[in-house]
Amino acid sequence: MIKGIHHISLKCNKEEADKVKEFYVDILGLKLVRAWKDGMMIDTGNGLIEIFTTGGGIKETGAVCHFALETDDGDIP
Repeated sequence: MIKGIHHISLKCNKEEADKVKEFYVDILGLKLVRAWKDGMMIDTGNGLIEIFTTGGGIKETGAVCHFALETDDGDIP
């Protein structure tokens, strides 16, 4: 059974990553739970925002890469 959204994956370019972090963490007050060379994961309280600065797609203007639903059963057919 679907319980909600687990995470949403977004993209930004490397030059904007600090501004993105500042917006979500410093301005909105969300918690940075993990950071790595090319991205970060931010806790919204009931889901996560995952932000990448690498990979294909529209990095210049941002893009939603994917969103993942949270389930109570990992073996859903």
